[in-house]
Amino acid sequence: AFDQLQDADIPIERIHGGAFKIGKSTFEEVFATVLKQALKPAAAASPSTEKPHPTLPAADKPKAAPVVVPDMQTRG
Repeated sequence: AFDQLQDADIPIERIHGGAFKIGKSTFEEVFATVLKQALKPAAAASPSTEKPHPTLPAADKPKAAPVVVPDMQTRG
């Protein structure tokens, strides 16, 4: 349960001239793990059963006029 979670202390260190360590792993190992998770396809993690909603307007619907925003900056 959420109320039973505790804070975690993760030591981050770099000995002079040595590798940058996060916990017991090097920075490169942690970064590789994060990249692998980020590059996994989102569809494989949570498949969707919903049908996509149409986003195009109906063919007989008139198009709206474009919005014109005046440029109030002075250029010289």
